[in-house]
Amino acid sequence: MKLWHRSLLIVLTSLALAPSPSSAQTGLFFDEFGVGPAAIGMGQAMTAVADDYSAAYYNPAGLVQATDPLAVTLGYQYAKPRMRGRFEGRPDLDFSEDDASRGLLVGSTTRFGAIDVIRENAPWMDRAALGLVLFANLPEINQFYNPEFRQDPYPLRYNSRWSLFNFALSAACRVTDWLSVGAGIMPRVDSYQDTSDMPVAINIAMDPTTDDPTKGFRLKLRQKTELSVVPIAGILARIPVLGRPDGLRIGAVFRDQFGGYYGTGPTRIDVVWELPDGSTILIWPSPEGRTVDYIGFCPRQVSAGAAVRLLEELLVSAELTWKDFSKFRFFWHLPPSPRFSDTWVPRIGLALDRPVGIDRAILRKIARAGLRLGYYYEPTPVPDMSGAMNILDTDQHVLGVGFSVDYRAKGFKLVSLDAYFQAHFFEGRTIANDRDPLYGPIELDGYATSAGVSLTVVF
Repeated sequence: MKLWHRSLLIVLTSLALAPSPSSAQTGLFFDEFGVGPAAIGMGQAMTAVADDYSAAYYNPAGLVQATDPLAVTLGYQYAKPRMRGRFEGRPDLDFSEDDASRGLLVGSTTRFGAIDVIRENAPWMDRAALGLVLFANLPEINQFYNPEFRQDPYPLRYNSRWSLFNFALSAACRVTDWLSVGAGIMPRVDSYQDTSDMPVAINIAMDPTTDDPTKGFRLKLRQKTELSVVPIAGILARIPVLGRPDGLRIGAVFRDQFGGYYGTGPTRIDVVWELPDGSTILIWPSPEGRTVDYIGFCPRQVSAGAAVRLLEELLVSAELTWKDFSKFRFFWHLPPSPRFSDTWVPRIGLALDRPVGIDRAILRKIARAGLRLGYYYEPTPVPDMSGAMNILDTDQHVLGVGFSVDYRAKGFKLVSLDAYFQAHFFEGRTIANDRDPLYGPIELDGYATSAGVSLTVVF
């Protein structure tokens, strides 16, 4: 075999086998930044509240609290993370991950019993409700960095931009006057090339002067796209205390693990030399395995919480969420070394809504104004990665604030304008990295900000 033939084989095979930057389904925007201004403003402490379209994700059982035939929400959310890393003695490796993510929010709730034709012909549906929420990133945002080697520094949460399509569709049923249940799905799309029975064919004329367009490099790939669904299930009890029918709310919800695969999937890449007479020579047989360029990961989680209406206008909510990070997989479908720890995330939120009675022109139509405040603490699941992998993450404190105005608009029952601002503060962290001579000690810190606005029309 001539030298240039050997060189070409090595180059083409490396290109076929090596991972590269790509677009893909990545982590869930809902989990990192929240769903809608009201929920985000309350620190996502919504398991026992769940009183708008966001219940489709936070707790489907809460959808029965809808009182109108149809409410539709359109909004915009923006997030700007900035995680910084500094390497002792290697300033050339310092980084600041600050890719923004932005997209459109759509939400909807329907109470079937409030629709005349259904109430008259199917009165049993009076206890049922439906809700959905969708967040679609702008197309150019759906990208991520793919490390070439296991030990390449990789920020866990904010290196990547989030999945192109976040969607939850849920339904609920009121079992009794005080108890409701609900369930829903989050669709997931996996995309990969299946090469398990398709070799890479190097089809080159033995005579390099031959001008034959049929000769050359052919990578035989079969692209696969698979759609699956991730379940959500919840329960909500509204208990009459403090002289109010919903003075105490208790809720719990389960959301299964969510992630998207993108890569070469089931893999067996054989490099085959095709001779001019049609015969072939197996040059490079590869073992069968699974190669995945990226696995977006949102852990399985269970949340339980309670909300108390202290006053007619004041609601306080608190909850605790368990996240199953022990199942985390890194690039190429590898478990991290050492493995991640499960985390417990406490949240607290406050909602204050007051009627507005300003007897002046256009202000007369403002029915209610609201304020939302929230906080949660999320510990990192990443232990000290002082070894073969440098997956980077820190504990974070998250503050949220939201505002809302309800307006009586002509032709609609109500129009609501909501806005929020959220700030994530990353605790400083030093990773000794004493077993990695390539990178050495790493210092981490940073922050992330998020803001959004939405308009809800009630029919």
